[in-house]
Amino acid sequence: MIACTLNSGFPIIHADLLISGEEGSSEFYVPAFADNLMDLLPAERNLHPVALQQKVYIVTDRICFAFAGKVWYATKFLEDLRTRCAITQEITHSEIYEFLSEYARELDSDEFSFFLIYMNRVEGGFEAIPYVVGKWVEKEIPLFGKMYLLGTGANDFIAAAEYVDQTRSSVPTTPSEAVQSTMALVSMILAKERIDPTTFLNHWGAGIETVWFDGNRFTNLEQVTFVFNHWDLNAQNAFGYPTPTKFTNYFYTSDSLFILDIEAKKGRTKVSGETIFVECDHDNLEIRFFVVQSIESREDASGEDYKDKRSFESTSVGMCYIIARGPQIFTPGEFRGRRDAKIEFQYGNGLKIEIARHLYENVASIIKEMNL
Repeated sequence: MIACTLNSGFPIIHADLLISGEEGSSEFYVPAFADNLMDLLPAERNLHPVALQQKVYIVTDRICFAFAGKVWYATKFLEDLRTRCAITQEITHSEIYEFLSEYARELDSDEFSFFLIYMNRVEGGFEAIPYVVGKWVEKEIPLFGKMYLLGTGANDFIAAAEYVDQTRSSVPTTPSEAVQSTMALVSMILAKERIDPTTFLNHWGAGIETVWFDGNRFTNLEQVTFVFNHWDLNAQNAFGYPTPTKFTNYFYTSDSLFILDIEAKKGRTKVSGETIFVECDHDNLEIRFFVVQSIESREDASGEDYKDKRSFESTSVGMCYIIARGPQIFTPGEFRGRRDAKIEFQYGNGLKIEIARHLYENVASIIKEMNL
């Protein structure tokens, strides 16, 4: 699944990580689940999860490319695109159009679709010029502007975006505001994926990477931590706030995306003033590593190759909520920065979390208003 939201001139590109194929194995693990994903999927399937792979690439400061479909098609296209862009110091959008027109004539859209966005320099800044080749869906949603989507997850992503649009009224006016809106959407999708395998049944999911235009150039959202907060209001002694139980940290290093997945089995919580503090000892954590490589990578890598990246401190935090009451489950999401959330993990020592109390109070207030 590839989704590009134009956000009033501040484009953001999202891509899921799952690659499917005709021949799968009996075991496949992803950051969203502690258990074997194959146990959740029907045995009789045409496609099976086979790998985690990056699907969105920064070609130049002003060109971003993302694909859906066969990896070998994408690898060849990306190589040719980089070669073409290297010929001139600053390629024009007419030259990009000519290159893509030639490529499209030879393209089998059943095997490979792609999205490319070119930021054209104009007086006072840039304008986004999108190029979409293959099978794609176009949608306009007030909060996110025009959206272009590729792949089997397009309709799922649109449904989530329409829900977020109903709950947030502020249209972004800066790149950072656009990031906050779209990452709230991503957090909601990841929260739902934690309890519902629909994304996997539709051959997408297992995490989402993000590239955004910061006003001058395309850049990865280099580090972000998703905090999964569970709140079972059906429990006899339900706690007054959601409980953070899972933490997934995304970190780019070289051409790989390194995902550290942490499940907290037990911890200590303290409320002091306007902040909620949670600490978990190392022995009470289950830790897994995922290395999601670029299609341009020449060598395989594993979590053992990134031992020095196992500790982190993050203040870019996606808050993912899984809230149960009666037969209903509510999965809102939001994206917060330094003032509201901080996650610190020291491998071998444990996990420390600081969360502004008003985040949980706001969620409790929404639940009450919705009579969930």
